[in-house]
Amino acid sequence: MSITIRKVTEQDTDAFLEMMKALATYHHQLEFVKIDRETFIQHTFRENPIIGACVAEKDGVLIGYVSYTKNFSIWAGSVYLNIDDVFVKQEYRSTGVGERMMNFVKQETRADGINMIRWESEKDNHKAIRFYERLGASLRVKAIFMWSV
Repeated sequence: MSITIRKVTEQDTDAFLEMMKALATYHHQLEFVKIDRETFIQHTFRENPIIGACVAEKDGVLIGYVSYTKNFSIWAGSVYLNIDDVFVKQEYRSTGVGERMMNFVKQETRADGINMIRWESEKDNHKAIRFYERLGASLRVKAIFMWSV
């Protein structure tokens, strides 16, 4: 199986957004996906993008992605990478694609001079938590609040 891991390109936009919607549908959260094609392009491919992503591609078809943003930690006094989504199409799960994408993001992050990556997982997603721990990530339990304004 020849799978390429690479940075997302503008030509990937439609397939990328479809995978994002598939992930949201899987988690019964499609109603929360508000981003449209133009907004994604504007914030991912401008001079100083605020969205980043890598994709997994097999035979010209996208089969997975990791999306992220860069944020600043006031306490640490440094930028960190915040992973938003990790998604692999069902038929390619447990084949190493997720691990390859996460390691790609780790290498890109390190090359950008950033030394911390963080992300969230549902507390009952035990398979994902085991996967992240196998990568060497440590779990920190914290409550997350959201406040609509």
